[in-house]
Amino acid sequence: MEITDISTTAATMPNNSMNINTSVTSETSNTFLLWGIQLVRRQSLLPTKRERSRQIPFVHGTVHFGEEEYYDDRMEMCEFHLTRDVTREELREIIYILQRQNNRLYFWDEPDKYYIANLYDSAELNVLPRYKGANFVLNFKCHSFAHGPDVKVPLIDGANDIVYRGTAPSATLIIIRNPGDTPVQGINISAIERVRH
Repeated sequence: MEITDISTTAATMPNNSMNINTSVTSETSNTFLLWGIQLVRRQSLLPTKRERSRQIPFVHGTVHFGEEEYYDDRMEMCEFHLTRDVTREELREIIYILQRQNNRLYFWDEPDKYYIANLYDSAELNVLPRYKGANFVLNFKCHSFAHGPDVKVPLIDGANDIVYRGTAPSATLIIIRNPGDTPVQGINISAIERVRH
């Protein structure tokens, strides 16, 4: 198995390919094509809007939980084709990687985006084929929306703008590192939501 660097391959992923990153913090990925596994078809089920009202027994009407819209997880159904035989050792490695939690899935049609994903049903791994020409399906349960690349900005004294052009509301993680020995005080963080038209 060969490990490839996402930073050099993300922009040039072959058609019908998928990378799976086994660690949220790792900079490397395991390309399915290296095992002779080609992505034949991908069906993405858009996340559904979460219900904002509930019926309470023995109470008239429904109880509403605000006007904000939230989404459930999404499903990625991926059909694969084996372009070569897979050894038992390779199959064990594939199963090991797929069973890990919070993998990053990269698809060839959006190589700069990824989905935080877990295999939906580990029972699917019990029937993975090993021989050239076989097809199989894996279903991944993913966070609602794709994630983009991390934004790294060196901070200077005064106001700093960190621009991240997301297309869906999501949690923001800001990590501030102080490389010096002197404590830094008086940091204020203001988050401005992108305006929807």
